[in-house]
Amino acid sequence: METKSRKRGVKASRAKLHAAMLDVGIKTQAALAERIADVENLESAPKDTINRAFRQESVSPNTIARIAKVLKVEAYTLYLSSKELDDREEQLSQSQQSTFKNTSRSASKSGKKPNVVLSTLLTVFLFSIIGYGAILYSSEDASLPSYHYQLPLTVTLVQRTELYMPTLMEDLSKDLAEGFELSESNILKISPDFSPWKLPNKLHVDNVLVVSTKSKGRYYIVTIELLGENTKELVFADVWPLSSVIAKQQEIASKTANRLHSLVGSLAAGVEVYNPPKTEAVEALLNGYNISDGVSDRYHVNQKLVFFERATHFSPNYIKARAAKCSALSDSYIVSNDESILQQAFEECSEIEPRAAGNAEFQFAMGQISRVKGELELAEQYFLKAIKIEEGYLSGHLALAKTYLDKGIEQQDINFLKKSGEVLKQALALDPLYWKTYHLLARLNYMMGNPSKALEYGEKAVEISANLTSLNNLATFHFCSGKMSRAKEIYQQLSTMKYAPAMIKYQLASVYSWYREYPKAIELMESYLSELDRDGEVVALDSLIGIADTYNELKNNPKATEYYKLAFERLEKERLKGDDSLLSQASRLYIEVALSTLGKKSPNIDERGTFSLKLEGFEKQAVNPNLKIRVLFTWILLEDWDKAEVLYHQVAPLCKALAESPVFERYWNK
Repeated sequence: METKSRKRGVKASRAKLHAAMLDVGIKTQAALAERIADVENLESAPKDTINRAFRQESVSPNTIARIAKVLKVEAYTLYLSSKELDDREEQLSQSQQSTFKNTSRSASKSGKKPNVVLSTLLTVFLFSIIGYGAILYSSEDASLPSYHYQLPLTVTLVQRTELYMPTLMEDLSKDLAEGFELSESNILKISPDFSPWKLPNKLHVDNVLVVSTKSKGRYYIVTIELLGENTKELVFADVWPLSSVIAKQQEIASKTANRLHSLVGSLAAGVEVYNPPKTEAVEALLNGYNISDGVSDRYHVNQKLVFFERATHFSPNYIKARAAKCSALSDSYIVSNDESILQQAFEECSEIEPRAAGNAEFQFAMGQISRVKGELELAEQYFLKAIKIEEGYLSGHLALAKTYLDKGIEQQDINFLKKSGEVLKQALALDPLYWKTYHLLARLNYMMGNPSKALEYGEKAVEISANLTSLNNLATFHFCSGKMSRAKEIYQQLSTMKYAPAMIKYQLASVYSWYREYPKAIELMESYLSELDRDGEVVALDSLIGIADTYNELKNNPKATEYYKLAFERLEKERLKGDDSLLSQASRLYIEVALSTLGKKSPNIDERGTFSLKLEGFEKQAVNPNLKIRVLFTWILLEDWDKAEVLYHQVAPLCKALAESPVFERYWNK
């Protein structure tokens, strides 16, 4: 049995439509309809729909949204306002009164009484139309419900994507209440060029749910739109890594059903309405995520931050985008060392915390903030929560592995390094083709004293993605493997790449230092310093010490002293802020010894005794290679070759370049 449907919708203001058309240079209604057809790839222009809008008849809100998109204005700015409705009511009332008077005069002249009952009914009828319209269509009272679809509703699910979701139909059927007649069609698989706008008529249903995907890198957008005859409503939109999309079918179905129920007014009392983020917000998030998968230099961090801010601009309540912005701000702090940015990141996360406790991206963002602040225990807890919320959350696994790696280095605890390796194995199972996993495995193996394995993982990372970070890592491992010519080649390649950081010049200088070409090395180091100064960036601590050492080799004592002191001041600032790791302590001792031996001076007996006791203490606690190397070179500054030899034989297998350095020639035959 057919049921009559009530006409519901909103009305557009003819005056506002004309004004908006003039602003974009569209002169006629027909031209506007043609423009919409071009934008939406329609086979015919929706002229009847546009004409109804201009006649100020009730149309779907989506119709006005389509017009607004072409006119480049917000849809609500085209709505017929309460004042315009009141003016129209007054005109109609005046017209009615004029008609009544004329009728009265005519009746008087003809000797007939006016039909007061008919006039009264007409007045009531007109008032009810105008009054109802003023309530339903007023843009000033958006809190009143306005349902644009009615049950029963026949809906066909059509997946317009290469990423087929096999259980979506079943999950959606479970979540939709009575009144929805749901079916599924694979018509777009057979005829992919068929216009979705024709599907309702083609399939003889009220509406179709069209599932679409869009990918960039390893991320996918999933959108679901409810299409009717000349109507379109976004019912779902979000973005995930490819590895997570299939696992999200139940969530997609649940949110889609929620949206459909809210559109027909059948959402259960007390259930929160799902409002999908705008497609512009989801696409901006997709772009930001894709950039996040690359390098984390200043340019790319700023670029992804722009996209995340764009996403939150279009959809301020999109928790995933807000969390991504928060995380990007913590990355921005790393490259800028600006404390105010870190505070901004914390404030951004704090603002969404009441609504985001169950969101994996939020837990990840809080973990990132904690990690850059050096609060590794807290960071670990946040990352564990993120993984618990979403088991397949690859970024959470990598962040947790990195945290364990940091803890292992900081606490000189091999068990944390092993934990890092276990988490990275889980990450490989989630996505065996993500370069950052191999990048971290390379770093981990280097720290655990497996240089050949580090090189193997470094090569794999470059094979998947030859970017600034993966190539730089690989060059470092070639350097440590003694393959100087290959390391030099990669560093030279890196120096010509777009957005190459200044640090590349310093690393290339290190290769020249190994060859004892100190003038060329210092030339590159000075260029590195100039570039950092130009960009307002801070010189890395190890670079300050390396520059001082190179000036020391060139017997430029004033310059060597200047940079040793700058390095010592940096270490003191970090110590006073609570960052005083064993490596920092050993680096301060190295600088003290270097200054006391500058110009081939020899420290007095008391100084030498104090230095030796401290070095022996560090040596007993040294686990990671960097600390051992720092202690080794401090013994050499003191010219205690016997003490240095013990450490040399420990670190030589880890770094062939170090082992083959002419400095250690006396040990080669031992």
